[in-house]
Amino acid sequence: EVKEEVKEEVKEEVKEEVKEEVKEEVKEEVKEEVKEEVKIVEKPNEKVFVQEPQRIQKEADMDYFRRMPIKEMRQKNLIRPEKYFRMKDGRVLKNLIELDSILTDIEYEKFIDHVNDNKNDFYNWVKEVIELPELAEKIKNVKDRIQMADLIAEEIQKYSESEKHIDKEIMAKISRILENPELIAKEINRISRREIGKLKGEIEIDITPKIENHIIKEIEPKIKEEIKDELRSELEEEIKFFIDSKYVMNLNALNSEPKNIHKEKVNPNVEPERYFKLADGTILKNIIELNDKIKSIDMIVFDHHNNHEKNDFAEWIKKVFHNQELYQKLLYVKDKNQFSRILDEYIRTAVQV
Repeated sequence: EVKEEVKEEVKEEVKEEVKEEVKEEVKEEVKEEVKEEVKIVEKPNEKVFVQEPQRIQKEADMDYFRRMPIKEMRQKNLIRPEKYFRMKDGRVLKNLIELDSILTDIEYEKFIDHVNDNKNDFYNWVKEVIELPELAEKIKNVKDRIQMADLIAEEIQKYSESEKHIDKEIMAKISRILENPELIAKEINRISRREIGKLKGEIEIDITPKIENHIIKEIEPKIKEEIKDELRSELEEEIKFFIDSKYVMNLNALNSEPKNIHKEKVNPNVEPERYFKLADGTILKNIIELNDKIKSIDMIVFDHHNNHEKNDFAEWIKKVFHNQELYQKLLYVKDKNQFSRILDEYIRTAVQV
């Protein structure tokens, strides 16, 4: 019943999200992601920046990344959050600028967690995620953090040297297209939104009603399709219990248990010697306390108990509460937020019984 109800809710939500004006209907998270990709004028003669509605292809992204000025590198993240570099001390790196900054002041003990005789995590990240193989090769065998930082700084400096030349190219391209409205539909997708956005504050484009209507007519359907994909991904994340077999909240298994044991499994009385003792000294007595702690737990502590080698939380639930179903749902979950969502759903179901 719960599964079918959620399916219907999601179906209606998706339908409503994309049916009306996209900018007003989509969720706030999606709106934030979209607003930098496209800005459509809503009033005649309003001065706006025309930005490409579709996602730039990976090759275009990387081509621009190699030429990107330092000021833009600080503002733009060209990789998705799941590809960020997560250090063992909990810090997160989003681009080369942040890697260079970390290397200049990182403690030696933390540096060798990632660079030693057996591995070079920064080399792997620069090569596979940032996709700068030449720079990756330069730092591959470097064991000194300052030397590595200097090599990365040299690479970053290259981006700022061609800034003025790039600006002239982009402005010429924009001017040529806007002189002929008929070219817009054909050419607008060839201009990187990052390139045009880069000129913000330097160039303003007066969009006449004719051009405005032409642009909206051409790109609005594409935007809505893009929003659908974004929204669908977001919704899938929210209801991962129902759609992802790896992290699934197995409602069939849950509902097959005798209903009267749910509450016992959520908040039972257990002996003090069976309490869960966290690495930071916190004592947990039951699943509700575990869920509350997970929401605010330090990532270092979370990773200590739940990593690729073990999952202490799932094992505790299995051994102390004899809850095989919840154990299976949590065993392979390494993301803290996903872990908490599964506990939330289980507790919510239990207390409603």
